[in-house]
Amino acid sequence: MKKIHLLIIDPQNDFCALPPTGGYGNTEKPALYVPGAHYDMERLSIFIDNNIQKISNIMITMDSHYRIDISLTSFWENSDGSEVQPFKVINSEDVRNELVIPKKHNLKQYSYKYLEHLEKHYLEELIAWPVHCQIGTWGHNIHHNINKAYTKWENSHLRNINIIMKGLNPLIEQYSAVSGISIPSTISNEEIDNNQVLSFVKDSDMLIIAGEASSHCIKKTLEHFFKYLTPREIKKIVILYDCMSPVSGFEKQTKEFLLEIKAQGATISKSIELTHELKNI
Repeated sequence: MKKIHLLIIDPQNDFCALPPTGGYGNTEKPALYVPGAHYDMERLSIFIDNNIQKISNIMITMDSHYRIDISLTSFWENSDGSEVQPFKVINSEDVRNELVIPKKHNLKQYSYKYLEHLEKHYLEELIAWPVHCQIGTWGHNIHHNINKAYTKWENSHLRNINIIMKGLNPLIEQYSAVSGISIPSTISNEEIDNNQVLSFVKDSDMLIIAGEASSHCIKKTLEHFFKYLTPREIKKIVILYDCMSPVSGFEKQTKEFLLEIKAQGATISKSIELTHELKNI
């Protein structure tokens, strides 16, 4: 039997604006709203329900942060002592000139070196995200529909899904399910934090990927897959593009990236199209 694995990246409440009606009973607001994410998760849950017997294995990653984390606004303050605004881009020069510094001042030197490292080896600056997916909160929980769908899958297969928490190191940035960015890692010499994710991919005949957000955590995970997988392994990846959405403002870059991964051999599909295809497997 063909091994069809489903990898769901960060299907969590803090990215989804759940409606107050429809059985969700929700009054909470997502901390890092991704437009369309709730409907992505609805479509994905339907896909799981329709393919329970076809899907051989499921892995879910969960963005998991402590309150004080270098990638969050709660870590940083402006020169006047006020907390930085969400989505502020911070670079090493900001820290060196004390325009923005860690609230915990003894981390200033580390933060400067870390941001310098991001800029030199990854050509990136750090985005201070609003506090989201804080461990133990409503926002950290998995979307209701996805929880119901994978519970049905577990009952049907009589085994549990795999859940991977990522982002637990509060002093490094981690979008990818494979690895975070730490000193002294570089693009060409990174330590793999999670061999379990790569093994999940390598052990499949088809790897289906969905989740949030396509512009960041999915993109970074796929970049690592292209780095560590063979061309033959990349060809078994199927992206459910109607079960993921980008962070607002990153739509153009995400569209370009999807075209790039298609050119490298991965398949881009809608969930309903893949359901029809799986009927013949």
